Amino acid sequence: MRHLTILLSLVTAACSAAPGAPHTDITAATTEKTGPYDVVRRTVEGKRYTLQVEAAHPERAQTISDQLVEQMLQRSPDEVIVEVRPRPQHPGETTRIRWVRGRDVPASAIPQPADGTPPGDRIGNRATGQSGTDHDH
Repeated sequence: MRHLTILLSLVTAACSAAPGAPHTDITAATTEKTGPYDVVRRTVEGKRYTLQVEAAHPERAQTISDQLVEQMLQRSPDEVIVEVRPRPQHPGETTRIRWVRGRDVPASAIPQPADGTPPGDRIGNRATGQSGTDHDH
């Protein structure tokens, strides 16, 4: 029994020390809807994040950008710029997508419904916190 306990503790220690990107890293993303892509460069200036991406399917830039912005939200960015360019061996255009944090609107600024239904307590941003995106090609 003592040997089993020692063996289990060694296996547990080895598994926790295994290499790999943490789940919170922006490179640990599913590529089911986007195709393969790599974040080749990241820069941070205060609350502004810029990501340069090489993608096998650069035409899916919006989906790639949405995925990356969603992962970046845990860092409370004010702005995220994602530049998606084709991989060297793939054709396509470079697309630059800019995400900017939107403002929440307090409930007092929202007109009350006339049909007797209860008002919403606030209007916020989309599910990703995204108020809108600018597309530059």
